[in-house]
Amino acid sequence: MKKKALALLLCIAFVLSVCGCGKETPAQVTRTAPGLDTSREETIFVCGSWGNFEALDAAAQLFRAEYPNVRIVYEQLGDYGSDLRNRFVSGQNIDLYMADWFLSNDERYSYLWDNAVDLTGKADLSAIPAEYLATGVVGGKQYAVPVYTHSYGLMVNEDLLQSHGLQVPATFDEFLHCCEVLRDAGLYPLLGSDREYSTQVWLNLLYGAILGAEDPEKAAKDILSGNDGTGTLAWILERMEAFNGNGFVHPDSANLADTYNSVIMRFFEGDIAFVTFPTSSFSGTKKREAKSEAFTAKPFRYSFIATPGVGDYEHVVQQLGTVYLFAYKGIPEEKLPYVLAFLEFLSGDAGSKALSEVKNMPTANANVGNDAFPRLKELGAGKTRYVGANAAGNTMLELNRLLRVLPKCMQPGMTAGQLLESAIAKVNE
Repeated sequence: MKKKALALLLCIAFVLSVCGCGKETPAQVTRTAPGLDTSREETIFVCGSWGNFEALDAAAQLFRAEYPNVRIVYEQLGDYGSDLRNRFVSGQNIDLYMADWFLSNDERYSYLWDNAVDLTGKADLSAIPAEYLATGVVGGKQYAVPVYTHSYGLMVNEDLLQSHGLQVPATFDEFLHCCEVLRDAGLYPLLGSDREYSTQVWLNLLYGAILGAEDPEKAAKDILSGNDGTGTLAWILERMEAFNGNGFVHPDSANLADTYNSVIMRFFEGDIAFVTFPTSSFSGTKKREAKSEAFTAKPFRYSFIATPGVGDYEHVVQQLGTVYLFAYKGIPEEKLPYVLAFLEFLSGDAGSKALSEVKNMPTANANVGNDAFPRLKELGAGKTRYVGANAAGNTMLELNRLLRVLPKCMQPGMTAGQLLESAIAKVNE
C-alpha cells in the first residue's frame, strides 16, 4: 500500500509541476500563408477514431473560402491503433491523424510521435495558450496540437431551477442549497451513472482544492500521507458527507446502462436539475433532443457549468487532450504547407469557433474556445487550472480509481487519513 501511495504522490506532484494559470493571448487573424497558390487542388486526409466528425466538416467549409480547391476528407479507422500503423507503412490517405489522448512518457504511444512532423516553428499556433501547447510536446518538440479540452462539471436544467426560485449555482454552497430545496420539494436533484456520478464531482473539487491551496505540493503530500495539514482532504470529505445519504442522488443512477446516451435521455425527461457530466459527453446532447419524446413535447433550457467550488477553491479545472491532431511526417513536401495552413486554421478563431459550436465542446483556442460554454468562461476568469492529459494521464486514471471508491469507503466519524487509507487498500484489492 505504501508503494502505491508513493506512486500516486509522484503522479500528483508531476501534475502540479506541469499545471499553470491561463494567460491572455492576442487574437489570431486567419491568414493565407505567404506564397501559397490558393487555386491549387489538394486533398487533405484526416484519420480518426470517431464515427463522424461533423465539426471538422463545418470548419473545412470555412477553410475552402480561402482555398476553394482543397478538399478535406475524414475517415474513421476501425481498429484505430493497428489501422493507423498500417497507414504509416503505406503512406496512403493520411495527412492528419487524431489521438483522443496519449502519454508522452509511455513508449506504447511512441508510434504517434515517431511518425509525426515536428511542428516547432513550422505552424502558427499562437491562439492556443502555452499551457495547452506544452501538453503536445514530446522530447522538446511540438508534435501534437490540442484541439478540444475537457472539464468535469454539471449539466443543468435551468428552467427547473427557475421554477423553484433558484439560480444556476456559482459556488458549492449554492449548489448544495439548490439540492436541498429541490429535495424538500420532493425531487431528486442529482443524476449520474452509478459508475460516474461521484467521480466527476469529486475529481474536479479535489484538483481545485489542491491547485487552490497556498502550497499545492504540500496539499498533495498531505492527502496521501493522511496528515492533511492544509485541510484539503477534510474539505472534500465534508462535502462528500453533505451528499451521502441525504436524498440528493436519483435512484435511477444505479440502473442506467451507460454514462452517455442513457444519462442524456433520462435528463431530457425534465425532472432532474443536475447531471454529473464531462464536456466530452455534453457534446452529444444536441443530437438527442429530437430523439426524446419528453423533451420534444416540453423543451427546457439547459447548460453546462464547471463543478462549483468554494472561495479560493473556486477553480475551473480543464483536463487537456480530449482530441489532439498530428501531421504525418510522410506528407509530400509540396503538399505540407497546405496541411499546415489547415492546422493553423483549426487552431485559429474561425476554425475553432466552428469546431466548438458544431461539436458543442470547448476548444483549446484562448479567444473563442469556450463560447459555447459561457459559464465555464465566467467561472474561469483568472481561476482556470490546466491538467495536461498527455504527460499526466496516469495521474488522471489513478485519481479516477481512487475517487471512485472514496464515497464507498466512508464511515461515520472517519478521519480524512482513515478514509484515504481505506480507499487505497480497496484500490489495491
